[in-house]
Amino acid sequence: MKRRVIAVFLLFFVATVAAEETVYVTRTGTKYHRVSCRHLAKSAIPMTLSEAASRYSPCSQCNPPVLDRVTSSAATPLPSTNSSTSVPSDLPSLEAEKAGLERQVATMVARIQLIDARIAELRRGAGSSAPVSAPVIAPSSPRPASPSYSGRCQATTRKGTQCTRQAKAGSRYCWQHGG
Repeated sequence: MKRRVIAVFLLFFVATVAAEETVYVTRTGTKYHRVSCRHLAKSAIPMTLSEAASRYSPCSQCNPPVLDRVTSSAATPLPSTNSSTSVPSDLPSLEAEKAGLERQVATMVARIQLIDARIAELRRGAGSSAPVSAPVIAPSSPRPASPSYSGRCQATTRKGTQCTRQAKAGSRYCWQHGG
């Protein structure tokens, strides 16, 4: 009896936690998404899964959790193992359900690993970058006397390196940097 009470409590807890999971919607869209979905590039409005599921449908690209599937499977009790009248036909359905759940877990584990890798990548990038400020331009050599300067473009790229393009005839800069 104590085990059943604990099992029922855990199932209820899983259903409640799943309903409180955060998903994201766009300002103008009709679908809800995972945080990593490519459709959230322009806007991402967080909301609970239960709220999103009542107003939006799930994205087919990122496959966010579905409230109906989570709560219905969590609320469905498993057949009793104490019963001596177990129906052998329950075995294939339970094995199929188990296989499906194992696939979901494997997918979630793989997704977690991808997210962890992305977080680590962003932290490495954020830790090494200084605040963006105006580029410091070193004093350049005087302009050549002749207006027919040709050679390498004298512009500085966003990375802070010299542009590798050839300057246009009669200019110090390439076609992209105002030559």
